[in-house]
Amino acid sequence: INRRATIDFLTQLANRRKLEQYLTQQWELMDREQLPLTVMLCDIDYFKQYNDAYGHLAGDRCLKEIATVLNEMVSDRESLVSRYGGEEFAIILPRTNHLEALKIAQRIRDRLQEKSIPHRYSQVSDWVTLSLGGVSKVPHPQLKPEDLISQADRCLYKAKQGGKNQALIQ
Repeated sequence: INRRATIDFLTQLANRRKLEQYLTQQWELMDREQLPLTVMLCDIDYFKQYNDAYGHLAGDRCLKEIATVLNEMVSDRESLVSRYGGEEFAIILPRTNHLEALKIAQRIRDRLQEKSIPHRYSQVSDWVTLSLGGVSKVPHPQLKPEDLISQADRCLYKAKQGGKNQALIQ
């Protein structure tokens, strides 16, 4: 039962509850070690249009495919890939600075491009694309773990406002 309480049924990734628990745990660990912790949020570009055009079953297949890509590209045992909600995913990357996180984000985007999931209703590509926003911080007393989520969300918003299909990691 505990596994079901922390796993997203569709994608088999960690769910939001597990993400929040893991973020707090890693925050405390990185605080002790004084090492950076990165939170990255990923959003499927034009996913509503994808669902409307191809149907919800195809939308579910697309979500599963992206979950697979994220798991492939974030394969170390310390990191956590989760479904954050709807078409949004979150990744926790302990001991990862913003430059390393940017490389991971680029690998994710490259791998998704190789998958070539058709999306003729996207305004940025003929294929399904992701926008990614992230932030990397060494924990300190003026910052709470949830601040990383809100800062990553702002970076994701800027990536989407900047034309989508890109990563912004600070």
